[in-house]
Amino acid sequence: MKEAGLELHPQKTRIVDMGQPGAQVEFLGYKFWRSKNSGKIRRLIRDKSVKKIKESLKPELRGNRGKSLEAILEKLKVPMGGI
Repeated sequence: MKEAGLELHPQKTRIVDMGQPGAQVEFLGYKFWRSKNSGKIRRLIRDKSVKKIKESLKPELRGNRGKSLEAILEKLKVPMGGI
């Protein structure tokens, strides 16, 4: 990890047994947990991450009512093929 320039934070780093009921991990903007039905590891974007994205887009999207999707994406610099 040091080669990649990453360092573990001693107060935030923990080992989680994902086999335990209710166990979940938040990592890199996602929340991971084990599904009760299939047992597969599931992921969801964290609420904090969604809120951060919405807050950053809010000023850019004001005043766009009635404009085409292409015009809005151009303002945000999103290529049409990226959707």
